Amino acid sequence: MLLIMKILWFFFVSLHPFKISVTEINYNKSGRSLDTTIKVFHDDLESALSESNSKTINVEENNQQIKSYLSSYFINYFQLFINQKKTDFSFVGYEFEDDVVWIYLEFKSADKLESVKLRNGIFTDTFPEQSNLVHFHYGDEIKSRMCSKNNPEASFSDFQNW
Repeated sequence: MLLIMKILWFFFVSLHPFKISVTEINYNKSGRSLDTTIKVFHDDLESALSESNSKTINVEENNQQIKSYLSSYFINYFQLFINQKKTDFSFVGYEFEDDVVWIYLEFKSADKLESVKLRNGIFTDTFPEQSNLVHFHYGDEIKSRMCSKNNPEASFSDFQNW
């Protein structure tokens, strides 16, 4: 699996014209949360935020207003339903690494995780060709799904058989 992730990262960096994001969702049993990391290209993020706010946004300013723009954007374009119930997230923060931005979200989970459905439409309004790869980690297992403008939803369930 590590080899697949390295290959995907190579394509993520070298083929930037093929718009893609990578989301890692980790089930934290002890914290009863879904710790979520979303990796996006810096310029794509600024374009999407600028378009959705009708003004130029520079995420490098790293101030409270930028955090508010980010939180609002992800409220609209990244939703999670845990056990068929829409779950709000806590915006943990974000950081830069070269030409990518890491965005950190936390979703509180139920005592027993039965199903997770997500809607990942990030950047698809700005870039219709955008693809959003999602990796869901549950224990030692990982399952992956691809979301796009025409297919923004993904589901994960049957966790006892992972």
